[in-house]
Amino acid sequence: MGTGQAREIETVVRYQPVRVDRALRMANSDCLGFASVAYLFDLSNGLSATGCGLNRTRRRLPSQRRLYSTTMAIKPRGSWSSKASSAATRCWRSIFCSMEPRVLNCPTPANWVLLVDASGDRSLGLEAAQLLAVAHWLRATSQASVIKVETDGIRNQVIALVAAALDPEAFNTLTSHDGLKNLG
Repeated sequence: MGTGQAREIETVVRYQPVRVDRALRMANSDCLGFASVAYLFDLSNGLSATGCGLNRTRRRLPSQRRLYSTTMAIKPRGSWSSKASSAATRCWRSIFCSMEPRVLNCPTPANWVLLVDASGDRSLGLEAAQLLAVAHWLRATSQASVIKVETDGIRNQVIALVAAALDPEAFNTLTSHDGLKNLG
């Protein structure tokens, strides 16, 4: 995709880059061969996203070590997808990002979209920015050499596609479950 097309997408979705200011560890556990850490990502635009890092705890011999493959699975709002969350069992290290912004007194996603649109922003641009911010944070703070994105559902597929169009270097692969074959 050329820079002209990327700029057009930035304009349409009103994309403003954000960064992860803080990744707060909210909870952790170690059970059944997996260690998990729940994160709250505070972003530079004042919003936040949640995520859960999941690592296998089985030890490997140094000769068995391989490059880390990290999968960011974006879930539908309100529930974990079995297809997206199964990424944890296929790679050595995974982080699951639930792109749910936290806004006070805003119980439903539809209300959040209305508030964002009323402020002059686009929810698609904000969520793509969140996904890119967490991907950049993940690459900077982990041993990940490969970052894959798995989505479930049409909305999350579009968020990931827009994020990939805005920053083609952010992800190595993008896989969608229960999405559209094309956007045409």
